[in-house]
Amino acid sequence: MSIKEQLNADIHAFFENTEKQLPEYRRKTLLMLIEKYAHLTSTPLLLDKRDFDMIRGYAHTFFINSTFPKFVGDNRREIDQYEANMLSIIEGTIHLLNSKECFKKMPQFDYRK
Repeated sequence: MSIKEQLNADIHAFFENTEKQLPEYRRKTLLMLIEKYAHLTSTPLLLDKRDFDMIRGYAHTFFINSTFPKFVGDNRREIDQYEANMLSIIEGTIHLLNSKECFKKMPQFDYRK
């Protein structure tokens, strides 16, 4: 279950369970809920061999499906075939970390044409 799904379930339970609480206990319950998700979203994410294999797979797919050279950024800096492997690994890593909800914003390269 993702953090978003857990949060939605806890919010639903919060409103069901706090109807019969005194206001000071409602605040305390809400504060505990906020602290729980602040903690969950700030703890380190440990990656394992499966994650490594997923990054490698995403990188391989990106490399195969991409055409090089690519141009990145405002200055249209060229990413040539010699840097293509590194770019593929970076893109694979970003893809995995985003799938594990590690980012508040999705980082991506600015490919200019």
